[in-house]
Formats: sequence, C-alpha cells, structure tokens
Amino acid sequence: MNIKHSGNAIGQAQPNAPFAPFDLISREELKRLAWDEGHSDADIATMYGVTANKVHEKRRKMNLIHGQITSEQLSEIVRLAETIKSLPLEAIEEIQDVVRRYTN
Repeated sequence: MNIKHSGNAIGQAQPNAPFAPFDLISREELKRLAWDEGHSDADIATMYGVTANKVHEKRRKMNLIHGQITSEQLSEIVRLAETIKSLPLEAIEEIQDVVRRYTN
C-alpha cells in the first residue's frame, strides 16, 4: 500500500519556493522581512522551507535581534567601564544616578 504525502516536512526545502535558498539570504532582505514587514521567525521559516530555529540563529549572527548590541558598541561599553573605575567617587555617584534614571 502506497501512501502519498502532499506536503513537505517542516524544515524541508520546498522545490517551488519563490525565494532563493535561505543560506544565501542577505542581511538587508532578512531585516526587511523581520523588522520592516514584521514577519516572525516562523513566518520566514515557512517562506524558505527551513526551521524557525535556523531563522533565529541567522538573525542572531547578522545582529538582527532587537536590543542586541554590536561588537563596536560592546568595546565602547568596556572602555567606558574601565574609565569609570578611575573617576572620583562623586563622578561615579553621578553616573549611578543616570543609570538609575534609565533602568527604573
């Protein structure tokens, strides 16, 4: 008995998909889909015939996760933290006040 399955398994490439292979997607295209058009990882995964985890990982690697900082920003933060350590206590207290305003 032969059982035919008309759909593709989740994560399996769709032969007639109108999109280029997901591995070749540009940062600009992924940003457009995720940020500009508001598609979820699951939506994009369906479009490209991949898993949502693969889409999320690609967005993470391309620095397309909201709130994620760049390596340059992280370097600047570390540099500032090192500089703050040498400031007088009064200056550090002013910095603490600013941080509290933005985190509370």
